Amino acid sequence: MSGYFDHSGYRCTLRIEDILLVKTTFIVSGLILLPLPHSAHAYIGPGAGLGALVAALAVVIALVLLFIGFLWYPLKRLIRGRKRAADNNIQKDD
Repeated sequence: MSGYFDHSGYRCTLRIEDILLVKTTFIVSGLILLPLPHSAHAYIGPGAGLGALVAALAVVIALVLLFIGFLWYPLKRLIRGRKRAADNNIQKDD
């Protein structure tokens, strides 16, 4: 009766291929998870947490100001220049 295990009156078939598949899956999963960082189990206090939050907010605000500085103001000057040129052409025609 090799390959059969009697447990509480029922039989189940366990093949060598199944055992190898389980072992291979376990080893591959372990190798994939091995380089991932482990949790630090560290406490972050309210001061450090608030500081991290403010730093993240500062980065977001800096990106918004960067967008405004590099895109909005030159476009605004271009629109203003075209408007003034159009006004000057209208005044010259009078």
